[in-house]
Amino acid sequence: EGVEPFRREAACDAFVTMLGQKQKALGFGLYAYVLMPNHYHMILRLPEDITIWKLMNYINGASSRAVNNIVKKKYAHIWQGGFHDVVVRTAQEFAVKVNYIHNNPVAWELVERPEEYVYSSSRYYLRHFGSSQLVTQDFDDFGLIGILDSVRTVLKSSS
Repeated sequence: EGVEPFRREAACDAFVTMLGQKQKALGFGLYAYVLMPNHYHMILRLPEDITIWKLMNYINGASSRAVNNIVKKKYAHIWQGGFHDVVVRTAQEFAVKVNYIHNNPVAWELVERPEEYVYSSSRYYLRHFGSSQLVTQDFDDFGLIGILDSVRTVLKSSS
């Protein structure tokens, strides 16, 4: 039986709070995210002095402690070892990844539309850009620069 740490709202809230604290302390950019029942997806901009391995160690360690506090288990195994990272090099790739992240709850049949899912940046994108989806056709570097300049943090999307 797999662990599903994000089946509880309190665990999702704890993760979002922890992520905001880590973002402020470590200075990474957070451009998109979704918390699924047993995993999460994020688009991050690394700070210059921290590797992806170190950052994910900070995030997974802190989130394991936060979720364990919610489920009242001490040192329950939450995350598998490792993670899957992808370098986003173009505006097109960014748009595709954002859309994938926002559509994940729809694909899992948790909601009908991305913006219905609370623990995702889709509501932020809807409020600030008019849609939770980025139009990949004709999406270029200028569009990406505009989005990156506009997005300080997407964590407020869950409110």
